[in-house]
Amino acid sequence: MFLEHSLIPFKTSQLPEGHWLVVAPHPDDEIIGMGGALALAAANCQRVTVVYLTSGDKGGDATVRQQEALAVCAELNAKAVFLGLPDRGVSCHDEQVTALHAVLQEVKPDVVFFPSPEEFHPDHRAASVLTWTALQKTHFRGQVFHYEISRQGEANVLLDISAVIQEKLRLLNFYQSQLSQNNYVQVMQGINVARTYTLPEQVKAAEAFYAYASATGRLQGHMRERAFIQLSDSQPGDRPVVSILIRTKDRPDTLIRAVESVKSQTYRSYIDLVVVNDGGCAVDSVLAPYQNDFWRLNLVNLPVSRGRAAAANLGLNQAKGQFVNFLDDDDELDADHVQIFLANWRRNNDIEVFYRGVRVVSPQGELLREYNEPYDPGLLMHTNYIPIHAVTFSRRFIDIGCRFDESLEFFEDWDFWIQLSRLTRFHRDQKITATYNMTGNSAASPHMHAVLDVASHMNRVRDKWAVKWTAVESNRIVASVSRRAKEG
Repeated sequence: MFLEHSLIPFKTSQLPEGHWLVVAPHPDDEIIGMGGALALAAANCQRVTVVYLTSGDKGGDATVRQQEALAVCAELNAKAVFLGLPDRGVSCHDEQVTALHAVLQEVKPDVVFFPSPEEFHPDHRAASVLTWTALQKTHFRGQVFHYEISRQGEANVLLDISAVIQEKLRLLNFYQSQLSQNNYVQVMQGINVARTYTLPEQVKAAEAFYAYASATGRLQGHMRERAFIQLSDSQPGDRPVVSILIRTKDRPDTLIRAVESVKSQTYRSYIDLVVVNDGGCAVDSVLAPYQNDFWRLNLVNLPVSRGRAAAANLGLNQAKGQFVNFLDDDDELDADHVQIFLANWRRNNDIEVFYRGVRVVSPQGELLREYNEPYDPGLLMHTNYIPIHAVTFSRRFIDIGCRFDESLEFFEDWDFWIQLSRLTRFHRDQKITATYNMTGNSAASPHMHAVLDVASHMNRVRDKWAVKWTAVESNRIVASVSRRAKEG
């Protein structure tokens, strides 16, 4: 079962930097929802543009409400833009998308805020979809957040506004035409106090936001995914044990980093962590602090090194999970690595092999490349494009005897993937959920090319399988390699 911190933050975040664009369905929504953040941004001298979609004429005089909004923006040193859309008529029609798209192109913001799609008011919900559509039309690559106005919704960012809560109240008082129509002050204060529930005692008021990884896909899909993950986690049958197998040798410092990344998993309570020490220095003291952090932690010490493939096989023999994921001792998993697999498997229990994207990072932290290829079995027969920690697979393959080839010094993982690819289809999520640190002794590391004949080791794998390919498989290899060559 998820722990609370995986669903709601237990600490506050900093203001995002850069030029903000805030989409407000009506004048006053921006202050009720994120007036504290705006006050902090003003104190920080950040550029802010507020786009008022409607004049709110169904809730008062349009001219008065526009003048109130201008006064608020003057206080915030923000630019006000009025689109003049019909009150209770915000939609995702082409002309409205075009109008907001034009503002985005002109302003070129770094950060965009829009109302939560879980709001009550139809204009609020429509504003979220309208903004999302315009962002996609703009190919926006900046930060994207939704904020809440009248109700608590999904949130993964909490902002401490204790120091500016009185300033927020002062700004709301500029909207005198609205304060007599509803108990906006009490609602706003109630939500801001309620959002301190998981925060330290000194935080007296907070605003909540949801930070999207990117403005890609459908907005509704993001929300359905979040709800699906939370609901499915409550079903006992949908909480399988996942074994994460780490082979290590003489790298205690990077081992700590790898184990910490496993500990960060939102699904940590059902992780079976198996560490195989392949004849290296003792790591018992390194792992001792983590004994109670997982479903099980099992350290296997080999007195003499038996090699990468043999250590992998020992890990497979020790695994207790329904699913298995390898992790090299110098690499890392993102916190949602296991959860992304589970979300897909819960939709389709036929998934037996599943992989996600992996970023490759230099020792200086520079992004070098990404492994994020769509599944192509023919290409996989010719070359490996799936790092070992990208993959989660069913223990069925262990039970039927699939093992790493201990005669291979390198590319033993590629050989293993080829075995599995002949038994089942690989499934993929294009989200990047792991890091490959280009510092180890993997054959893929550039510094290994000076001491290792990479081509000969790759050909050992190809030669092994060449005599086993069927005519269909051989044709598949040729077609995939030819297609890859044409694509450059």
